[in-house]
Amino acid sequence: MTQAYDQVDGLCKPALSMATNIGHGDIQAGKRRIAELVDSGDEGFRMPFNLLKRCEDDSSRLAYINEITQDISYGIYSLGSYTFQGKSCKGYITKTQATIDGLRTVGHSLIGMGVCNDQVVDKGVFHPVNNPSGVKAGDFYKNTLAYDGEIPINWLFKGKVYPFTTEAPTADPLATTPTHEESTETVAGKFVISSYNDFSNHHKVALNNKVIEKCNGRSCSEEYFSINVEKAFDVNGATVLFMGYGDGGTACNATYGFFTIRKDGTYESSDELGNCTELEFGSIVQSDSKIILSLPSQEENSSKNDVWTYENGKVTGSVQVLKP
Repeated sequence: MTQAYDQVDGLCKPALSMATNIGHGDIQAGKRRIAELVDSGDEGFRMPFNLLKRCEDDSSRLAYINEITQDISYGIYSLGSYTFQGKSCKGYITKTQATIDGLRTVGHSLIGMGVCNDQVVDKGVFHPVNNPSGVKAGDFYKNTLAYDGEIPINWLFKGKVYPFTTEAPTADPLATTPTHEESTETVAGKFVISSYNDFSNHHKVALNNKVIEKCNGRSCSEEYFSINVEKAFDVNGATVLFMGYGDGGTACNATYGFFTIRKDGTYESSDELGNCTELEFGSIVQSDSKIILSLPSQEENSSKNDVWTYENGKVTGSVQVLKP
């Protein structure tokens, strides 16, 4: 949940900054002016207007947190000025997230406001399917339009990262300051999960600064919307981390797995387990060298729990047992 709050803060700040600028330091005046522009038909201000409503108060932000964990969400990446067809324009680069064919896509586009609100500037830019020979959008924004706002480094299409500019074609999408970091002490040192709020929700999982590539057999950095340590156990001199993973959609709220970390720094990740039920509705307990996960069955009107057992680095289950 902390990551979601951080993400909403990151989305609200550009919209609030825009309102402050338009209101010449008076944020409320700026909000009123943006609302007037939308009412007059200026669609370039539609997204900032919607964002400002979502960022209005705590209850609005909480609703927005619930919204961004669904399959589609959007926000403002940066604000800036540019020139197009002889016009001096104000605009912003969007960041829109969606799931296409089951794979996460995070795109960016430049939207004009005011006299430039009806201009389509992205025609002809690179797309891996529709226009593979096109110029990279970031290059076009910077070199042709002279956009002076921040330009994304990468974008994501069906789970694959593409460079947004040629200045950093092999840039590490994680080479930015993390917006959330979780550290857990283990017998081999610190196990750190760093999350990067670039709307594709990249993560870096590392043990003593050595990056771990795979979590449950999937890419730790790109294939999960959220990663966190649910609980840590001491088992026969090893640290066993019970991990929670989220895909960001509504079809499956949560999956789980174990990381076994030994004193010599070696580790192993279990296969994915769970039945999409969140841990708060179940339990995980240690019994000597065993760790037992119990989650309510997803079967309709079931009186049973699905149970998995971890022992000596291996997971067995699921088996069904009657609820106590």
